[in-house]
Amino acid sequence: MDLTLSMTLAGVHRTFMPNDLFWTRFFGQQFLSPTPTIVFDEVFEDNRILGKFALPNIVAPVNSETGYEVVSYKPAYMKEKDSIEYWSDSLFNRVPGEQIGGSYSPAQRAELMRADHVKKHTIRMENRFNAMCAQALITGKEIIVGDNYPEHTVDFRRKANHTAVLTGAQAWGQAGVNPLDAIGDMADQLYLTTGGATTDVVFGPLAWKLFHKYLVDTKQAWFSTFTKGADVNFSQIAIGGLKQTAYMGTITGNNGETLNLWVDNTTFIDPVTRLTGRHLGENDVVGIDVNGFKGIQCFGAIKDKKAGNGGLAAMRMFSREIELEEPSADYVLTQSAPLMIPGNTNASWRMTVK
Repeated sequence: MDLTLSMTLAGVHRTFMPNDLFWTRFFGQQFLSPTPTIVFDEVFEDNRILGKFALPNIVAPVNSETGYEVVSYKPAYMKEKDSIEYWSDSLFNRVPGEQIGGSYSPAQRAELMRADHVKKHTIRMENRFNAMCAQALITGKEIIVGDNYPEHTVDFRRKANHTAVLTGAQAWGQAGVNPLDAIGDMADQLYLTTGGATTDVVFGPLAWKLFHKYLVDTKQAWFSTFTKGADVNFSQIAIGGLKQTAYMGTITGNNGETLNLWVDNTTFIDPVTRLTGRHLGENDVVGIDVNGFKGIQCFGAIKDKKAGNGGLAAMRMFSREIELEEPSADYVLTQSAPLMIPGNTNASWRMTVK
């Protein structure tokens, strides 16, 4: 007697750990290169320069050209690969969601596997793009390293004084330390370098706790709708309830400019070590001038004959199959050549507060 005949599948319960691609929001542009190298003309125009005084009866000197710098970057290269093995029992066994006893043919199961592999590859690559965006924004660098991939650092040359570490009596939570002053100091540094204004501040979860505690202890009046010329709107979400990222509120000054406050609690899993890491350190705070940073998601050419264009195709990612005759199998391969580049790396700063 086949006991499976008396069973009915109630459904599929998947344990799914979502990943918020938060950091990609600061890299809103995309560039697809038809070559393995990405090249930019880097131009900096400082609009704070004053006009020159000159007597009316002398010849005015000609302004000197500031020029530009040609900067080239070599992107990383990524591959995700899975197999559909026709010689194994996998195509003859029920797949998740299939009725008890089996209702699909081996060919149908192969199609489901094929679609699932491409979906998984896309998710993992988008996760990596997000992690690269986070690293470029937070540190001003991208460290590219992996299994059988030699370590390589892409340094976007952010100024050293856009990174600060507060220790001892200067650390947040110490008596007399005002986190707003520390954020203001870093915002001032960004302005002096670029002429821009910090529009968004992202806190690690422990840094937000310290910031929020300071406000609760010393700025109770701020939790009304209006005080001292500044609109203040703070979230009351408990830190322990944050699973990924949360928009915690705003501070709006008399001039109408708004400072957006975020908390990032997102994590990732390293594909080689399988260890969990954080995009933003728990005690880190990052400031961004969204209008000046203008990050670009860049992708070098796919180096594969099947991608077209003579084996150098300009694409975000490319999936294809490779057929193996013996033992019979199909390999599903997805490739990409990403590099996340800040439009202006100095339109960001990082501060470790404890």
